[in-house]
Amino acid sequence: MKRRYAILSTGLLVAVALAVVWPRGPRLSAEAFKRACVGMTCGEMTAAIGLPPGNYMSRPKDVWPSLNRRPPLMSPCRYYCWVADDGSVLDAAFDETGRAFHFERYTLHRFDQSYLQRLCTHLGL
Repeated sequence: MKRRYAILSTGLLVAVALAVVWPRGPRLSAEAFKRACVGMTCGEMTAAIGLPPGNYMSRPKDVWPSLNRRPPLMSPCRYYCWVADDGSVLDAAFDETGRAFHFERYTLHRFDQSYLQRLCTHLGL
């Protein structure tokens, strides 16, 4: 009987250790967005942030920033968006020279989580 508990507890310990050290893929946070500046090219902004534009949320990817937050479209103009796992968003607009002329940092409100879950996420728990 003791041997069975020893094997079970060892297996559980190994499973927990693997869950803690298992690679989770690219991580992005609001801290990385603070390195973005007006006048950067998309390549420079990508290098400063550390990842190309995209949605890096580990939760369902159906939450995407609203397009009505963007400034009026200048011709020609390109928009790129980075969405971090914590719901932080960097929305950047680039002019015809390829330089950022406008960017905005904000946080998405996730409606698929309870208030307690959002609070724990905000506190980093």
